[in-house]
This record gives sequence, C-alpha cells and structure tokens, in this order.
Amino acid sequence: MAGDSRDFSIRKTLDQRVRAYFQSHDAGRIDEMKRWYADDVIQIFSVQVLGKIWKGKEEVIASHEKALADRKRRGWTIVTVPTWVIVDRGRITCRIERFYSEQTCKGIIKYTFLAVFDLDSTGHLTGESRDRNLRPFIEGQAKKLIDDLFWGEKDLASEWFDASISLVINLEQNPGVVFLGKDEAMGYFKNHDDKKDMEQKWYDWNIVLVTADRGRVTSYAEKLSVEFNENGAVSPIDKEVILITMDLNDSNKIQRMEYRVLRRDKIANHMPWEEAVAKLITKSVVIDYNI
Repeated sequence: MAGDSRDFSIRKTLDQRVRAYFQSHDAGRIDEMKRWYADDVIQIFSVQVLGKIWKGKEEVIASHEKALADRKRRGWTIVTVPTWVIVDRGRITCRIERFYSEQTCKGIIKYTFLAVFDLDSTGHLTGESRDRNLRPFIEGQAKKLIDDLFWGEKDLASEWFDASISLVINLEQNPGVVFLGKDEAMGYFKNHDDKKDMEQKWYDWNIVLVTADRGRVTSYAEKLSVEFNENGAVSPIDKEVILITMDLNDSNKIQRMEYRVLRRDKIANHMPWEEAVAKLITKSVVIDYNI
C-alpha cells in the first residue's frame, strides 16, 4: 500500500458522517445506515467467534434488523459515544463507548469497542481482511517498534523497514517533510535522537492503542515533555497526541510510515514529574482477540 491520502480534503465530512451513522444505529433508523453499505460489504464482529461475520448488504441489513428487534423486545436503550475518530486513506478508525440501559433496571452497562470502516472509491463500506490471523503478532511488533524508535533503539526498524519506505513526518503541520528510502528514514531517527539527547528535557511516552487490519497498522500515542534544571521541572508540561500509521507490503514490510501530530497542549503543573505523568496519560486499550 502506498501513495498520497485520497480523502485528505473530506476528512471532516467523513468524521461527521460516521458520527451520524452511530446516531442512526442508536435510534434504529436502518434505512439511513443502508446508504453506507456497498453491495459486497462485510461486517465482522468479535472475529474469534464463529458466526459473527456477515457478507453482502442483505446479510448485514438483516443482522441490524434482528438486533433492533431483540433490543425492542428487551426494552434496551442504546447510546453510542465516539471518543475519537481518525480518517485517512480510505479508512475510518473509531474508539466508541456504548451505553446500554433497560427500562426496568436502574443500572447502565458500558462497552468499549474499536470500530473500523474501510471505504471504496465512492465512500461506501467494503473490503476483505487479509491479515486477520496475524493481527496480534503485527500489533505486538508495531508497539515494540514505536517504543524502540522513541527511546533510540533501531534494530527492529532496520529489520522491518522496506528498502523503498516513505517516512512522512507531521504531514499537516509541515507538508513536504518526506524521507525516501530506508537510509533516509533511519537517518531521520538518528538525527532526532541526537537532538533529543542535547535538550534539557524529561520525556515520557505512552502508546494508547495499536490496531492492525488490511495491511495497515494504526497507532495512537502520547508524548509528554518538560524542561528541567538541577532543581527539577521549570516549565509547563508539553503534551502531544500523535497518530502513527504504517502501510505494509505483501511481505509485511513497512512501505509507508507517517507520524502526524493531532494536538499539542501546554499544561501547568506543580506536581513531581512521575505523579504528573501518571495523571496525564490515557489508559492503554488492549484488544482482546479471545472475546
């Protein structure tokens, strides 16, 4: 997989559409959901459980109708809250929290899901996963790679980078910062480490989520940093939220890698560094493939 993003200009629209999709789901408006589906759409839920794959528009719609009838019979009300939505290169990745409440019960049940939508050239949901059995391994290796690169270890990168890799850094903030080929990519990380070593800063790094599917690895991470002297921290904490995507070729080598800063915040702090880090980082999401 390679090439420029084909949906850069419509990301906001797709973000809004996927949120509207979940609203339609919660309200039981299946006709509105139909508009999303290509004729060959595939819906996968809990991929390790047999019978949870629906193929084709008719099967997918029938599954929604059955679930809606079951929900009405039980008296359930559902509210879905997308906590974040990432749109890029024909894929929408969402972390959602879904709340279930029953008319006769005072309690509320909450589930956390990862939802991935793959779009065809017309913006409909479509596609077949080719790396389902490898996902846990690829995700584990990707997490190790991202950690290693941040802390200056490059052995895994040297092994996993394709010879013709394209490395894109801060695409939206600095268009055109692209390193072509394995040597240039490795050189970028070496220069970045050298620069970091010269700074009077403390760093911490937290990987919130790593997910692999259809030749792409999507990662969501947080970087914390603060300037210090012999007396401790001397500035507000800088927090960056970073999206890291890796596109794999048929040999599962990384052919394209992108670091994109989604948000930067300066946070006033009067706590010791370790306590501040523990308070500011987001709890990591671990995908359980045995559900």
